[in-house]
Amino acid sequence: MHRGPHEGPRNEMIEILKLDNQQITQFDSLIQIHRNSVDSKMEKITEAKQELYNSLKTEISDSLENALLDTISNEFKQLEKLHLAHFKEIKKICKPEQMDNYNELTGKLAKMFSRKPPRRL
Repeated sequence: MHRGPHEGPRNEMIEILKLDNQQITQFDSLIQIHRNSVDSKMEKITEAKQELYNSLKTEISDSLENALLDTISNEFKQLEKLHLAHFKEIKKICKPEQMDNYNELTGKLAKMFSRKPPRRL
């Protein structure tokens, strides 16, 4: 079975939270919604970055450069808001007896999702 880039964190989160089958179904639905939102946000970030780096070929005004940088910054801020909202939704599907597990998970989230593949230029 092919594993997507987030299958590891997905499975790790299911294990930490000790989700039952019904919760896993809900969890997978939340993941799909979240991925669609993240993909849309990342597309906007990529477009702004492309425009910014294409500007290296020509001279652009400082105000246009700053506007592009502001766009990128704002989109990343919105992306983090999406992540926070996603994990708040996950909390809602947890049962009271899973709250300790959820709290354990929150302590690991930044590390789980900051894993990056080696960079190549």
